[in-house]
Amino acid sequence: MHIIFKLLTTKEIIYTLLLLAGIFIGQTSLRLALKRARNKHPAFKSLISSLSWAAFGIGFVLIWLQPNPTVILSLFAFLAALTISSKEWLMNLSGYFLRLYKMHFGLQDRIEVNGIQGIVAEIGFLTTTMQELNQGHLTGKTITFPNRWILDYAIKNESIFGTFTFEKLCVQLSVDEDWEKAKEHLISIIKEKSESFLEQAKRMQREEQKETGHELINLDPKVWIDLKSRNEMMLLARFIVPVHLRELHKQTILESFLQAFYAKRAMSLT
Repeated sequence: MHIIFKLLTTKEIIYTLLLLAGIFIGQTSLRLALKRARNKHPAFKSLISSLSWAAFGIGFVLIWLQPNPTVILSLFAFLAALTISSKEWLMNLSGYFLRLYKMHFGLQDRIEVNGIQGIVAEIGFLTTTMQELNQGHLTGKTITFPNRWILDYAIKNESIFGTFTFEKLCVQLSVDEDWEKAKEHLISIIKEKSESFLEQAKRMQREEQKETGHELINLDPKVWIDLKSRNEMMLLARFIVPVHLRELHKQTILESFLQAFYAKRAMSLT
């Protein structure tokens, strides 16, 4: 009879409805964050359900059974001890959720964290694994770092929209060479080699701009001139490229430039 009377009590029903509403809002927020993520961990949905059931169970006990203050104090003491003993685990998990919400990086992004560069290969709840880079080249090694680094260190992400990044190319010339022709050849070759995916990158940027409101970046290839000394100058090129084709595309452009510019220069001298 006591349980039936409790079920008919308005205050407990209201508290239960508020509890369910809070759990629903929390679930919805986490699922929206998951939807925004490029890395959709298969165990994430089950974790959300487990946390929701745990929150409902604790809330139900506190609302309907109304344990005495000693029991409540013991419960909070247990939770506090569990939190302290699981500090590292919780910080790693917090780093994972922060990355999930803020989208600092995703799979196949080129990132730098705590002075280490690499391409993200796997993202877990507690750790992230990436393929190590040294001066832009893969070393064949993998590095795994705890997700708490996402909280402790700034993350530099060189990838744009997850699949594209800016690449730089430096071409050194002597001052007696025809730098105007060299610049013309270089920008022409970059445009030709980048045409197939430049429009795709621009389209992705426009879609991103509609969602976030961020200012559009000029993705067209650019070439600048830098005078190194009285006898040397440098052509500095910047262009957009798919992350997985970064080194290959750079080499293709450089080889095409050398063949075009120096072949014509040799012909003009003969």
